[in-house]
Amino acid sequence: MSTRSEWIAVTEQEPCTICHKGDWCSRLADGTLAKCMRQPGGKAKLDKNGTPYWIYRQAGADVRPAPDGDDARPAVRDLEPEPAPPAERDKVYRTLLSPLPLSPEHREHLRNRGLSDEAIQAYGFRSFRNEHRLSVAKWLLTRFPKSVLAIVPGFATARKGERTTHYFNGVAGILIPVLNAEGLIVALLSRPNVIKEGRKYLWVSAAKNGGVGSGSPLHYARGSVDTGRIRLVEGPLKAIVAASLSGMTTAGCGGSGLFAAAITELAPGLAKEPLTTETASLTTPLTTPSSAVDGSPVLADQGVQPPLTTLTPHLAILVLAFDADIWANKHVGPHALAAIRKARALGVLFEIETWPAEGCKGIDDALAAGKPTTRLTGAEVDDFERRLRRLVEGPNLEERIAQFAILPSDSWPAIRLRLLGERILQDIAADVASCDHYVGRLKARLGKLTSARDLQAAVRAARDEARERAEAEQSADGGDQSLVKKLIAIGMKAELFATPSHEAFAALELNGHRETHRLSSTEFNRWIRHRAWKELGEAPGTATVETAILALEAQALFEGARRELHLRVCRTDDGLWYDLADSEWRAVHITPAGWNIVERPPILFRRYAKTQAQHAPIRGGSLELLRRHLGIRDERSWRLVVVWLLAAFIPGSPRCGLILTGEQGTAKSSRTRMLRRALDPCFTELLPVPENVLELAQSAMHGWLLAFDNLSKLSIGISDALSRIITGDGNEKRKLFTDEEDVLWAYRRIVVLNGIGSFATRPDLLERSIKIELEPFSDGQRIPEEVVFQRFAADLPQILGAVFDALVKVLAILPSVDAPDGIRMMDFAKIGVAVEKSLGWPNGEFVVAMRGDADSKVEDAVEDSVVAQALIRLGEESESKGWRGTSTELLTLLKKTMEAEESTHSKSWPKSAAGLSSELKRIAPVLRRLGITIDANRGGHAGTRDKVIRWCTVSPESSSALSASSASRSDSHPSSYTAITSVPTGSNEPGRSSRADDADNPRADADDFGSAEDIHSSSGLAPTNSLSNTDVQLLEELFRDADAAAATGEES
Repeated sequence: MSTRSEWIAVTEQEPCTICHKGDWCSRLADGTLAKCMRQPGGKAKLDKNGTPYWIYRQAGADVRPAPDGDDARPAVRDLEPEPAPPAERDKVYRTLLSPLPLSPEHREHLRNRGLSDEAIQAYGFRSFRNEHRLSVAKWLLTRFPKSVLAIVPGFATARKGERTTHYFNGVAGILIPVLNAEGLIVALLSRPNVIKEGRKYLWVSAAKNGGVGSGSPLHYARGSVDTGRIRLVEGPLKAIVAASLSGMTTAGCGGSGLFAAAITELAPGLAKEPLTTETASLTTPLTTPSSAVDGSPVLADQGVQPPLTTLTPHLAILVLAFDADIWANKHVGPHALAAIRKARALGVLFEIETWPAEGCKGIDDALAAGKPTTRLTGAEVDDFERRLRRLVEGPNLEERIAQFAILPSDSWPAIRLRLLGERILQDIAADVASCDHYVGRLKARLGKLTSARDLQAAVRAARDEARERAEAEQSADGGDQSLVKKLIAIGMKAELFATPSHEAFAALELNGHRETHRLSSTEFNRWIRHRAWKELGEAPGTATVETAILALEAQALFEGARRELHLRVCRTDDGLWYDLADSEWRAVHITPAGWNIVERPPILFRRYAKTQAQHAPIRGGSLELLRRHLGIRDERSWRLVVVWLLAAFIPGSPRCGLILTGEQGTAKSSRTRMLRRALDPCFTELLPVPENVLELAQSAMHGWLLAFDNLSKLSIGISDALSRIITGDGNEKRKLFTDEEDVLWAYRRIVVLNGIGSFATRPDLLERSIKIELEPFSDGQRIPEEVVFQRFAADLPQILGAVFDALVKVLAILPSVDAPDGIRMMDFAKIGVAVEKSLGWPNGEFVVAMRGDADSKVEDAVEDSVVAQALIRLGEESESKGWRGTSTELLTLLKKTMEAEESTHSKSWPKSAAGLSSELKRIAPVLRRLGITIDANRGGHAGTRDKVIRWCTVSPESSSALSASSASRSDSHPSSYTAITSVPTGSNEPGRSSRADDADNPRADADDFGSAEDIHSSSGLAPTNSLSNTDVQLLEELFRDADAAAATGEES
């Protein structure tokens, strides 16, 4: 007896209530649920073999199908509510995507798939992080009512007691907008960073989290060429890549099992008869509307191009591009055959696209590899279908078995003998792909026989035997293995080595020069393919090449030498090397004896995709030529720039960053570009501020010079990270698409920042930088930018020659120079003194310029610190010559001093004595320049940790270091301040507190996301009309909340 929760197979007498067929489908015993293997529309699921099916809830229990006609079907309804209309989903998803960035790692992954930067931008890919789950939901709730979001796939609600939390159910990875035929975003697909259970793509859904499921909608990727055809492939991302590379409009379904349903959806726009010359001319180009159906701006306004608006081409031909594994994957072949039969049943005109299968599973792989594709038509399609049917079903196997279904049940011995005699079981065993398919059919046809189980057991045994035989044949096939060994032998001709960070590289001999490439790079892959064709006459497939490269990587890591790779510059015992990054891989060698261009340098350099070639230097130039182009008239500023420029070519020690400020119209960006081109030419010359430290680290790893443009404010996290990059830093992160592997980075870089006003205010960054105030150009001095850079390019070879001439002189006297006292960056200051002497500047001029620069930055640092402002105010108001107490009491006193100000309520105001102690340490150098000294020595009796603070008068020598900019503030702050000094005290000192100080703890700053404006600039998006200033502020607030939660380890 069946229980109500047991699934019962349908029969011819009791067929499926959904598709009305008597096989494959099933239902619950009580009739409440039906499982249909054919008819999409219910809740979509996949069985263990990847075959899709749909669950329907019946309108009533134990419902039976009506006797005749579709109108007599029982009413059915989906298990979950209908999602929001496409126009509503589109509005929500556009709003969700607009502020999100695309990380460099994800951009690189898409590039490796074959997409250009323009295509990546046009299709609107975005990166999603786990900490965005709450912040995105909060953001959406400010723009849409809950009733709308509740039926948008991905928006979920969690309830615990009386607490309700809304979140967006995305996973960390690449977000892919999925568009319908009208160009509306109807779903989001995620490519997770971490692949679990082999699932490379996940629909963003909330069906299991109290929300709505996304289903598996068809994605339309518009091509650039009107071919009168539409291609159908497996997967939205594959459709995007294929459309981008071929120009043909391509639709992508969610899996091979959805091919037939996709063809049904496409059918209204497909040709139903062969096209003649006359009818073919009726096809119309694909168009894109200027706005969505609801009047909101299309995604192009937000950096996303709708790939297809509607299937407007009349009589379009369907092109089926099945993956090449249909001949080997037993689950894919039947779906491909079902798709062909569906196309024939609907009467649509279709073609089948094929390509060389070796190493190219999908059409996107073939197009990216540049392989030719062929479209089969007419008899060629018939032959393709015939071969596929023989693979899936065997040669007329169904007809051969059918004759046994009519025999009486007591004839099993005779049936078995005939099955064996006519080799039907052997035929089943010979084709592994057909076995699972026919086990079910045999059971259905011979279901009345009590010995059908014996037949199933025989089929299962035959299937296992066939699998074992196939595996043995595969292991015995040495063809590919032989080619792999030949490729390894070719690769071993290169110089294989490993870097100290365990990266495998090869030094290749090409056209008389030597190049270095990472073994996993596209360049090495192309090189080994080229050598295989030249030496072996072979065109190896992707899998073969990858196997050989993996073996070569192991050889490099375990047997190869350890060699250091350098980025643009290198310092050796005899001098400096500068990589010209040209096609001949030449470098400039600079020593105390002179400089010259070396055709085959002994130093190994590495290059990234954005590295650009430098002009070859010419002798006889002058640094004044650079000064004229930069337009720096102030002598001290010019000398600081010269020292900074020459120090940039001398690696091995920290070098100051360069901050260029000035009002609007001072050509900050143009001057930064000139310095960039003189030092480190790059295809991405100026960068926006990165969103987080990891993106900043990525930029630092791929470029010797970092140039950030048009800054208005630096977050604490980014400012501190820039400080570390200047003096030397490192990072580690999990390798993308892996669980445990780490990527380690170590670097020290040259940094240039430009912007209006005091955008850099953190003392750590200011002390590691020199600041140049640029003067505006008069109207008569302005010339078109194109002319400016044409002239600069013409003079650059001589400018470089002059730079190298100066470096020769600096290297000659640098060992004998002592670093001056009182300069924060001593290594940089030592180079500065050497530059001063070698170029004949007045003695001590560089030190004067550096101290003047330090004084000019004091005001910026004070404005950044509310504690510094409070101490200055306390010094002005104090009449006593001494004060004693703990840090806790000092914090109370400072609050009282600033009680009229709102600064005590700001986030930067210390919340505890430990926070105050940390801030005092951070701003101590700034306060010393103002004449305020802080001594944090601890003392006391009986193990107490008390501090005694007393006031003392600053000597004239201490206050004389104040800069002119600080003196200009004398109306509000006197030039002579009292100094706070911490000294030990006895337990009977008056004013002494018995409370112990909190332990010193530096504050933890979490600023991974940055501002909304930073998000727009870093992702290439201009702020859209949909984001007002209020919206931006709100978004910043929400993202800060999420980041704070992430920093404290709070679960999203």
